[in-house]
Amino acid sequence: MSKNPGQFKDIGKDSNDLLNKNFDDYDAKFELNAVGVNSTVKAAFTKNHDGKTNGSVEYKTKHKSGADLTANIEFNKSLKYTVQFKDKFIKGLDSSFEVNTNPAKLFDEAKVKVTLDYAQLDAATLNANLTVPVGGPAPTSVISAVIGSKEHGFAVGGEVELNASRGQFSRVEGALGYKKGNSSVTLFSKTNRDNTSNALSHKFGTSVYHKFASSTSCSCNPVLAVEAIYNHKSSAVDLVAGASGKPDVTSTLKAKVSNKGQLNVAFSKDLEKPLSLGLFAQTDLFNLSEVKLGVKLAYTQ
Repeated sequence: MSKNPGQFKDIGKDSNDLLNKNFDDYDAKFELNAVGVNSTVKAAFTKNHDGKTNGSVEYKTKHKSGADLTANIEFNKSLKYTVQFKDKFIKGLDSSFEVNTNPAKLFDEAKVKVTLDYAQLDAATLNANLTVPVGGPAPTSVISAVIGSKEHGFAVGGEVELNASRGQFSRVEGALGYKKGNSSVTLFSKTNRDNTSNALSHKFGTSVYHKFASSTSCSCNPVLAVEAIYNHKSSAVDLVAGASGKPDVTSTLKAKVSNKGQLNVAFSKDLEKPLSLGLFAQTDLFNLSEVKLGVKLAYTQ
């Protein structure tokens, strides 16, 4: 078993995924996935609740040099091309080179991003990336570090985003996580700088995650997560609780509710292969007339 604590984004990932992942608010989405020997293609068409439509195509393949190549196009929005090497030059070092631009404006909004991840150490992971706008504002860099042990279940880390034009940080985050068995607890802080007023805002939070053991009478794999975030500027606390379970082996039902009254529900089911279906709903418990519904049909071959 690897002792490496993982990356900064991995701290509290179980809670974050349950409370934020797969709660889509689009009206309709069709997704097509094709998997080959060394490549995959993913195409999607989406109609959002505001009436806007969007389409995207993503192509991934592995080059004979060992590099992972990814091309992603979001029509009328972005064009991104990524080259990633894993363990190519130095053992434990992953490096990637990414070009991102708006197809309609070509290089006017182009950005070049270089990322380095070093996870060879048993007790630490280092990450750094540099994003350089082509002909635009000054570059930004993000540096993160994590120390801990996956074997013993703890990790502490921090991440800083620096803006070269100001010569100061625009974001600072810290997190402390502990995981044992099917439970985890995370403490975190986030500080952001407003680009206009240069004022700082601070948020402090904690999340708790637990996966219940399935009994002989129920194999629904219930999962529960609770998160509380204190906003120093408004002196307010935001609470959100989420739960997930499997009504049967091909279905997943998850829901979350906040102290502000927002309720999200998501249901996914594997139909006859290669089809899968997703249904989504969002409403305000204080105003039930505000309801958003969504559906997703995916084809994976």
